[in-house]
Amino acid sequence: MQDVAFDAVIHLATLVVILVYFRKDILDVVRHHRRLVWMILLATIPVGAVGLLLERIEGVRSLPVVFISLAFWGIVLMIADTYASRRPPLTVFTPQLSGWKVLLVGVAQAIALIPGTSRSGIAITAGLFAGLDKKLATRLAFLVGVPAIALAGLAKAGDIVSGSVEIDLLPIALGFVAAFASGYLAISLLLKLIEKTGFYWFGVYRILLATVLFLIWIQGW
Repeated sequence: MQDVAFDAVIHLATLVVILVYFRKDILDVVRHHRRLVWMILLATIPVGAVGLLLERIEGVRSLPVVFISLAFWGIVLMIADTYASRRPPLTVFTPQLSGWKVLLVGVAQAIALIPGTSRSGIAITAGLFAGLDKKLATRLAFLVGVPAIALAGLAKAGDIVSGSVEIDLLPIALGFVAAFASGYLAISLLLKLIEKTGFYWFGVYRILLATVLFLIWIQGW
């Protein structure tokens, strides 16, 4: 139960990081683009549906699934980065950011439930294919993740309440602080890095990691 509590706190810390770091974007969307809010909420439904489906599929968390997902979506991310670099992108939240684009980015999160697929990575990839600027695609990817992350945290919290087991609060509190600090720093560095390099090398990294895992698998380590 301590592990479940820790997972819940990590989800909570991730949620708080996004709410704090992207507070200006969130306020802008809520005040001036409320239609996008409904699109984001609507896009969360497939995430829950796919999550329930994958729980019933055996072998979905196997190592081959992980390295295949890593390699495949790494290649797709590289293609998306190249595609986005060759056309004039949408750079801000405007009426031109149509509902279908937000819906596409949100629904893409459902694919991230397959092991080896990054939630933010797949959402960013969808945003790039939808014609968004690399930075806007990243910001939107984190915003559409708010409902899904919140629901995941609530599910973990529900497990804690139903478990009725004593929990050591000190490591939980330290975990929250560490997750918040590292998450905030990671987002800050990511946004600065993509301005210089884009996402192409993130795709290369995924392919290299997939290769390492493949070698581990065939060697039976």
